[in-house]
Amino acid sequence: MSSLGPVSELTDTNPNTRNLEFYGASSSVSFLRHVESMSNSQIPGSLEPGPPERSLTSLLHNPGFKPASAHSTSTLGSGSRLPADRFYFRVAQRFLDAYFSNIHHIQPLFEEESFWGRCESLWFANPEQPPLSFVALYYAVLSLGCLVTTSEDWGKLGCHRTAWSRKLMGEALNIINQLGSTTDLEIAQCYYMMSKVYQHELNPHVAYLYSGQAARTALAIGINRKPVGQTAPDPRNPSMASRTWWYLYRQTSFALGRPDSLGPDEYHNQSLPVMFDLDVVDVALENYVLQVVPFMVELSRIMRHVGLRLYTNTCSVKERIARVQALDVDLKSWRQGLPVQFQPIRLPIERSLKSRHSANYIDKQIVVLHLRYLNLRMITHGVFMSLPEEIDPEHEDYVGKSRQTCIDSACCAIDLIYETFANYSFFQTWWYNSTYTLFAASILLAAVFNSFATSSQALDDIFNHIDRAVNVLHAMEECMVARNAICIIKRALSRAKNVQQTALSPQQTSVALNLQEETALGQPASDETTLAQPATYNDMIPEAEIRDSSYADFGDSLSWLDPSPNPFDDYQQALFWTTWGQEVDMLGT
Repeated sequence: MSSLGPVSELTDTNPNTRNLEFYGASSSVSFLRHVESMSNSQIPGSLEPGPPERSLTSLLHNPGFKPASAHSTSTLGSGSRLPADRFYFRVAQRFLDAYFSNIHHIQPLFEEESFWGRCESLWFANPEQPPLSFVALYYAVLSLGCLVTTSEDWGKLGCHRTAWSRKLMGEALNIINQLGSTTDLEIAQCYYMMSKVYQHELNPHVAYLYSGQAARTALAIGINRKPVGQTAPDPRNPSMASRTWWYLYRQTSFALGRPDSLGPDEYHNQSLPVMFDLDVVDVALENYVLQVVPFMVELSRIMRHVGLRLYTNTCSVKERIARVQALDVDLKSWRQGLPVQFQPIRLPIERSLKSRHSANYIDKQIVVLHLRYLNLRMITHGVFMSLPEEIDPEHEDYVGKSRQTCIDSACCAIDLIYETFANYSFFQTWWYNSTYTLFAASILLAAVFNSFATSSQALDDIFNHIDRAVNVLHAMEECMVARNAICIIKRALSRAKNVQQTALSPQQTSVALNLQEETALGQPASDETTLAQPATYNDMIPEAEIRDSSYADFGDSLSWLDPSPNPFDDYQQALFWTTWGQEVDMLGT
């Protein structure tokens, strides 16, 4: 098989937005482009492997997210009358409840009671009105809260959650445009929340832009620094400054393979949020939620090191091995240092029966911490998934083990996402998990295309986990990006099944593929060929039933693109079939 070389950086113009977009080698977009190139090389008659002919930035772009411009929505001036609906009061409480019972548990950016109090000042026209920058922040929080609402009769609210979210985002943008270059804590928080909305809408390019705005604003007002030698009181709220800075610190730049806007760590001496003893019964729940911040910050530091040491400059295989070993030690040390409340849940559960106030937020924090840990392990060891140069015999053993670690981490990430998705309603609103799912599936497809499977059982396990990843994406079919990702994975998977696995005999490969197809079709396997069930992530959640799926007859046909299961309006389907029908036809050429 022809070598494609390492995963490369990608610079492309998104035809939907005409934006020039860059993705570094550590990004899922670059890795997916690499896998699609390997997929295209499997087409009969293909002489040389090459990159996809169409833009992945277009394929994975959500054209439905177009917030209203400043000219189409009324703005709120400093002397204007109070809106008739009092800042969407009737729906605002629902969306704020959704935010504070969901995303707030993993990004405790606000002091909840204080934030509610300022909202009430808006709703009931108190004499001391919050600044206009808070109104922009308020709309951005509502927009995100709307996206993570787990269950709602949207018909009673007039439109679907995405329509509400985009309307509210338009309100925030109108005020931002009106404020211009205002710099205060609320504006920094507003930019951060806007980046989170775009992240949930699966538009990481724009999320990166707004997170950069947030970081620059934060640096401009100095919340990354402790106040030194001030005789007058600090105009910033120290607690809010600390929370805001450290959540900006761990934002999305690494996931795109781009530099962040933070500068060296030596610039930042802001204190971490105050820690509390979890065994103290009368500590407020708000302080319990803050316990996750230091561990997320430390993992973010390791992320920055991975990006700089592995994906910025080229180096020899020997030097790369040394760097991966050092970074893996840091990752293992981070995980071993997690306190008991953040360790993966195991069955049978062996914990104190004493109430730990954990029913509503600890599970969310555990999932986020360990999903990011697994994703970072994939990226760390993923540097060996495509090496163009020959590997010296002295390095073959470690490189092989590192590749297996990457594959195992991808399988565990898919298991964690699948089982959490199947058992927790809050997780079903986190659409950005499709990015983790797509990256893990890309790792497994790369393993098949590069013939890294060491046994027929290992090959079958990889195919089972790719099936499981597709099932997760199917559950997010409401999102166009998830639907497009399903198409890409299915097409690559159908070709991957025709790749001869050099580590296996032809007979082993045939048995593994036949068994996988029979299992997908619901046909019982014989006792001699039955394979072990895919491993789950630490038995964190009881095994859930996997929906049957078969790609045995997928081939290069487009018959599987059946619009009937997608309950969307006609405009969305027409837009999808106009663009994607052309895109998917190009993937096999």
